Amino acid sequence: MLLFTLDANRMLVDLERSVRTDLQLASAPIIEQIRNWQRQIWETATDFSQLKAESLTEAQLITALEQNVLIDGLWVLDSKLRFLTQATNNPDVSLSLQSRSQLELRENQPNQLQSWRIVAIPKAKTGDEHQLWLVRPLTQGLESTGFLIAHLRFDRFMDALTSPVKIYDQAVGAVLVNENQQVVGSLNPAYEPQDIFQLQQPKVWVRQLGADSTKFYQVLTNDPVRPPMVRARQSTYWLDSILPGNLGWHLWISFPAQPHMDDLQVAYNQRFGIVMLVVYGSMLAAYWVSKALVKPLQILAKITTDLPDRVNDHQEVDWPQSPVQEFDQLSTNGQLMAESLRERFLEIHQANEQLEQRVTERTEDLEATLSQLKQTQTQLVQTEKMSSLGGLVAGVAHEINNPINFIAGNLTHAEEYVQSLLKAMNLFDTFYPDPEPTLREALEELELDFLVEDLPKTFQSMQLGARRVQDIVQSLRTFSRIDRAELQTFDLHEGIDSTLIILQNRLKGRSDRLAIEVIKQYGPLPLVECYGGHLNQVFMNLLVNAIDAIDLRDAGRTLADMRQHPSRIEITTATLNQQLVIVRFRDNGPGMPPEVRDQIFEPFFTTKPTGKGTGLGLSISYQVIVEQHGGALTCQSSPDWGTEFYIELPIRGSSKPQNAAQPGPRSTAAV
Repeated sequence: MLLFTLDANRMLVDLERSVRTDLQLASAPIIEQIRNWQRQIWETATDFSQLKAESLTEAQLITALEQNVLIDGLWVLDSKLRFLTQATNNPDVSLSLQSRSQLELRENQPNQLQSWRIVAIPKAKTGDEHQLWLVRPLTQGLESTGFLIAHLRFDRFMDALTSPVKIYDQAVGAVLVNENQQVVGSLNPAYEPQDIFQLQQPKVWVRQLGADSTKFYQVLTNDPVRPPMVRARQSTYWLDSILPGNLGWHLWISFPAQPHMDDLQVAYNQRFGIVMLVVYGSMLAAYWVSKALVKPLQILAKITTDLPDRVNDHQEVDWPQSPVQEFDQLSTNGQLMAESLRERFLEIHQANEQLEQRVTERTEDLEATLSQLKQTQTQLVQTEKMSSLGGLVAGVAHEINNPINFIAGNLTHAEEYVQSLLKAMNLFDTFYPDPEPTLREALEELELDFLVEDLPKTFQSMQLGARRVQDIVQSLRTFSRIDRAELQTFDLHEGIDSTLIILQNRLKGRSDRLAIEVIKQYGPLPLVECYGGHLNQVFMNLLVNAIDAIDLRDAGRTLADMRQHPSRIEITTATLNQQLVIVRFRDNGPGMPPEVRDQIFEPFFTTKPTGKGTGLGLSISYQVIVEQHGGALTCQSSPDWGTEFYIELPIRGSSKPQNAAQPGPRSTAAV
C-alpha cells in the first residue's frame, strides 16, 4: 500500500506537470499574438508622439486608420482636453464625455508628463460591445502638447486572446489583466472588463503549484463534505504568465481539471487492481509460511522476551540448540543480537553523558542569548528616548516658528515705515532748514543724524537674526521629523544640511580651537525611499563622533598648528549604478587603531570617558542602515589617516529584511 500511495503521488505530480506544459503550449501563441497586437498599435501611436497636437490633421489620422486595421477611431485633444481633430471609420464609435471621464483624462501640469496606457471599458448595455481605448500623451521635448486617443477594435483584440492550441479538443479560457489587477479582456464568462481579477473567492481554496515567472495554481471548492477526488475533479487549473513590454499585463489561462482527472482515475483503478492481487497472494503465502514456523518461533520468543533486561543486567543467556538449520540460524542471530544490544547499551550510556554535557553548553548559550536580549532592550529604550526627544524638539520648533514668522513678516513693514519717516525728515530739513531753537536743541539731544544712519543697519541686523532663527527652526523640524510606518521619499542633502545647522555651535571656533571646516561635495542625488528621521539620527551620530574626535586631538595642539593643519570634515554624496546612493563622512582626526575600529559597531562599546557616551550610537546607526534599510555601513580608519564612514542606501527602500546581519566589526579599504 505504501508503494501504491507513492506511485499515486508520482502520478499526480506527473499529471500537474503535464497540465502545466499543456497550458504553457496554449498560452505561447496568445502571448505572441498579444505582443504583435501591442507592437502594431504602438507603432501607430509612436508616429504621432513627437508631434504637436495642433499640427495634426484629419488627413494624417485617416491615413493612420487605413494602415492599421486594429484601430477604427482617432481623436486629438490639446493639453486642456479640448477637441482638435478626429477621424473614424466606424460611425458607432465616438469619444463621449462619459468615455472621457472613464479614461481618467486630466490636464497636463508643467514638468509632469503622463504615461501612455490602454483602458478597457465594459459594455453599457446588453448587445453592446466592450470598448478598448489607447491614451497616448503627445510631447514636444519635455513639454506635453495634448493627447492622442485611439479606439481599438475589440473583436481583433479578442482574436488575439484566442489560442489555436486546444487541450482534449477544448479551447482554453484566457483572461488578460493589467497592472492594477483589472480585467482588460476575457474569454472566461466569469470575468468582464474592469472587473477586479482574483482567484481567491469565498468557499474556494487556491493551491499554488509553481513559484517561477509563470505561476501555476489549482482552484478547488472548499467543501469538506465532498470527497477530495470529487473536489479535484471539479477544480480548475490556472497559469499566470507575465506579458513582455512595460504595461505590466498578466495573461491567465484556465482549463477544467475533469478530463485530466478522468485519465488519472483510470490509471488509479488499474494500479489498484494489480496491488490487490499482489496483497491477496502475499497474505496466502504468508499464512502457510507462518504455520510452518510458528512453533519453533514461540520457543525462541520466550527466550528473547526479557533479553534486553538480561543483557542490561549482565545476566547469562542459555540459547537452545536445534537440528533445524533455519532455527539454529535464528538462535545464532539471537546471540549476535544480544551482543549488539550490549554494545548499544554502552553507546546509550555514553550518549547520556554527552547529552548532559550538551545541556550544560546549551544552558550557557541561553544565558548568552538572555544577555543579548537585555542589550537589545537597552537599545530599544535608547531609541524610544530619542523618538520622544524628537517629538519634543518638533513641538518646541513649531511653537517658536509662529512668533518668529510674525516678527520676520512685520520687520519688512516696519522698515518701510521707518524709511517713510526718514524721507519725511529729509523733506522737513529741506523746507525748514532753520527750525525753532527749542526744536533744534531737542533734535541735537536725540542725535538725529546718528539715528538716521544707524536705524537701517539696526533693521538689517534684526532681519538677519530673524532669518537665522527661521533657519534653525526649519533645521530642527527637518531633523526631528517623526516618520510614519511606511517608507517616505527623502532628500538626503536636506537631512545632512539640517544636522549641520543644529551642530553649528560645535563646529564654529572657540578661544582654544579654530572652527572645524566642513567641505560638502554633493553629487546629484534622487529622492530616496527611507525613514528620514532615523537617517537624520545616523548623520547626527557620525558627525558628533567626528567632532568629538577632532576636539580630543585639538586639545593638545596650539593655534599655530591648527592654522597650518586645519581640522576638517568632508561629506561626499554620489549615485552608484542607478540603484544605490553613497554618503561618505571623513574627518582628519586622530583615527583609530584596528583593535578599536573592529569593535565600534558592538553595543555599549565606547572610547569616551564615563558619562559622555552610552556606546549605542554607532550600534543603532548600523541597525538603521543595514537591518532597517537593507544598506551597508562600513568604516575605514587609521591613526595617520583619520576616519571615514561609508554608507550605501538603496534608492528604492528596503522593508526591514528578515535576515539582516547582526552588528559586528566592519572595515574596508578607502573608496
